[in-house]
Amino acid sequence: MDFRSSQTRGRVFNGDSSESEIDQDLRTIEADLRNQYRLVYNPAEINLDGSFHHIQLSGPERAKSITVRSEYYAPRQ
Repeated sequence: MDFRSSQTRGRVFNGDSSESEIDQDLRTIEADLRNQYRLVYNPAEINLDGSFHHIQLSGPERAKSITVRSEYYAPRQ
């Protein structure tokens, strides 16, 4: 994983992979798309100043993995 993809929780798939690696990459993408949910975060108090905020999401113990952003910028008013 390169630096930019690790910062955004993205993934890197190599374009020069073998046919079997490409098939596995496509299965991974398909599984990721099939298991997406949208969570909306609305903080109780938000300062509309364009500042940077960290967030943390905890899931149930049974969750294998959760991929989320770890920060956001508040909109500037």
